[in-house]
Amino acid sequence: MISEEEGIDTRVLRVKAGMKDKEKKKPFDQALLELQGSMDIVVSVTKEKTNESGEKNGWSSTSFETLDNWSRNNHLDLGKIEMDEAKEELKNHFVKIGSPESMKVLGKVFKF
Repeated sequence: MISEEEGIDTRVLRVKAGMKDKEKKKPFDQALLELQGSMDIVVSVTKEKTNESGEKNGWSSTSFETLDNWSRNNHLDLGKIEMDEAKEELKNHFVKIGSPESMKVLGKVFKF
């Protein structure tokens, strides 16, 4: 469904998936997390909900798109690399911009 409507708003996606009912929110959210964890989808944009006066009003809205679409729109090559090489590239990137504390957390997450 996301690949058919790239950039679909979470609320719209939930309705179209037939998961609007309150008791279906948790499985819906879990499915989104799993799809993000497997890099099938990514957050394309988060918009603050505003009223007619432009003031923040309510919960922000998140939109999703496929990784392929996102990478194409951002001119990124999704070439295949080995897991160890990818981890090393991430580590080298985050070392330049992260604190020692953040590197400890990222090291646990990425196991480097």
